[in-house]
Amino acid sequence: MKVTTLDNAEKIPGVNACKMFSSGKAELIHLLIGPGENLPLHINPFDVVFHVLKGNGMLTIEEESAELKAHDTAEVKAGVKRGWENTGNEALKLLVIKIF
Repeated sequence: MKVTTLDNAEKIPGVNACKMFSSGKAELIHLLIGPGENLPLHINPFDVVFHVLKGNGMLTIEEESAELKAHDTAEVKAGVKRGWENTGNEALKLLVIKIF
């Protein structure tokens, strides 16, 4: 059995994130965005599912934005601009599932 914790997970440079799982088909990332912080619009070449663990934030996909809160999930297709803004007073904690 392989157990990954936030303490022993591989850190992802440039963001407050840890790779919790990785295989040839998917990756599971734990992402933290502090109050008042954002993850600028960017494009990835893979599908992504975001699941909000804690907090709330604004997810922007191309020109559309939606406020998500704990236990909400959103899917973003490959090749589409996406970005996050923490709109709350606490850390926004996300599980990011990358599907290759």
